Amino acid sequence: MEYYTEEILKIAKFMGLNPIKGFNEHTGNNYYYYNNAEMQDYEVLPFYDNWNEIMPVVIKIESFGGDENELDIFGNCVQLGDEEFVGKTKLEAVIKAVNWWVSQHCT
Repeated sequence: MEYYTEEILKIAKFMGLNPIKGFNEHTGNNYYYYNNAEMQDYEVLPFYDNWNEIMPVVIKIESFGGDENELDIFGNCVQLGDEEFVGKTKLEAVIKAVNWWVSQHCT
């Protein structure tokens, strides 16, 4: 069973991580990890599904400047350039916007 989507892997690469695929023999599931040079250790690849993991991505997107790279958040709605994303929660809307932006700008 795959837990990591292509969107998650693209976000990780955008954030400068090099995902490495592993296999858990006990559960039979694949997982991803990366080499954290700062800690000189390997860490599990984030899922980018909570505020602590997604906000550094938002900050990096906004660092490019311009309206097309600015996330405006209104309740459960996010405007990113001319695109609008709605979620059941504010976090879901932000994740949708980030996934769209990465799909447009990263290969």
